[in-house]
Amino acid sequence: MPIIRLQIWITLGICLFAVNSAMAESVEISETNLVTGSILLGLMYFSLLVLLQRSQAKIKLASQRFFDIESQLEEVSLQNTRLEKEINTDKLTRIGNRAHFEITYGIEWDRALRDKMTIAMLMINIDNFRHIKDQFGRAVSDDCLIASALSIRGCLLRASDRVMRYGGEEFAVLLGGTDSDGIRCVSERILAAVQSIEFIQGFRLSISIGGASVVPGQNQCKETFLSTVDRALYRARENGPNRIELVNLSKVSDGEIAAYSPH
Repeated sequence: MPIIRLQIWITLGICLFAVNSAMAESVEISETNLVTGSILLGLMYFSLLVLLQRSQAKIKLASQRFFDIESQLEEVSLQNTRLEKEINTDKLTRIGNRAHFEITYGIEWDRALRDKMTIAMLMINIDNFRHIKDQFGRAVSDDCLIASALSIRGCLLRASDRVMRYGGEEFAVLLGGTDSDGIRCVSERILAAVQSIEFIQGFRLSISIGGASVVPGQNQCKETFLSTVDRALYRARENGPNRIELVNLSKVSDGEIAAYSPH
């Protein structure tokens, strides 16, 4: 690289001297002035070249810094995504936790309200969970929660369907665009899947399910709908075990349930 630059400078000096000599033939200039002019002109070109090289070096350095900053921002974004996922994930079952449910439910409710679509929810409780924990210990009860979460998730056939651990031995399922017939089908599938789990200690799980579906209106609120589903789960637990109670909602307005018909 230095040899190439030296050749360039030699060539440039010869060209400059030739140009000045040609000018000198048409204009009477002394030999001293000719050499001085060539030197000054060469110094000018040299200064311009140095400035150009420095500018290119600064541009290259700025570009490198930009790429470094961009890489750091990408890493921070990935870390934030991982942290957010960790915050919204139940550590035991590895599904969404209560915080994730509240965020997702708010988003899905607003979407259903905007698009005038049906939203459905199931609340699922493991029957006799405290008895299982007292009899077989914490490790077995944790296995029950993990197995139930996996079974419920396996029964949700659409990517938009979500299961989250609502708290303790209770799970919540959100089903967008699902009517009463749809939630009955999903509920029965979940009930059968969880019932099929057999533990080496010689027992099987049973669950209670409460659910409802509704098309949100302007006078409705998601808190009332959640309360309705929770009441359905309470009735299922009272009438269970292994029971499904679905609410037939003809209208929910001003915080009141106009029609409540558990099946």
